[in-house]
Amino acid sequence: MIKIPSLHHLKWISKEKPHSPLLIVTERKNLLPLKTLRKEAPHWKSFGNEVLEEVDGKTRPLYLVNLFLCPKESSPASLQPSPYALARDQVGACLSKIKKTTSHLSLCFYTKSQEVPLGAFVGMELACYGFKEQTALQVFLQNQSLL
Repeated sequence: MIKIPSLHHLKWISKEKPHSPLLIVTERKNLLPLKTLRKEAPHWKSFGNEVLEEVDGKTRPLYLVNLFLCPKESSPASLQPSPYALARDQVGACLSKIKKTTSHLSLCFYTKSQEVPLGAFVGMELACYGFKEQTALQVFLQNQSLL
């Protein structure tokens, strides 16, 4: 169990806002994100070949960050990016794309690693930062029990 950090640009909310985009972060192919995706977007078929997938849901946009699709470098294992670094970079990049269109976000993790949520939170915080203009984002964490 990890403690959800208190961050400057992210405000954790206890109730999900209707029609807020859903960001799903998964570390490997498994059935849990598939159930969520098929419930939210019945027309969605399977994981694609992209790290970031955008899916039109029934009532809201869905963003799927597939950390298992991040390119593996041919360097020694000691130089491979950690799950923390992958989540930080990919979730931060995703949020940079969508932060201009929403002030609310629902977030869902499918991982057993404590590094992935922490990296994602840092990536989100960095994505919201701007020298001249900073973005405030309200985030609903759907599966707190998994953390």
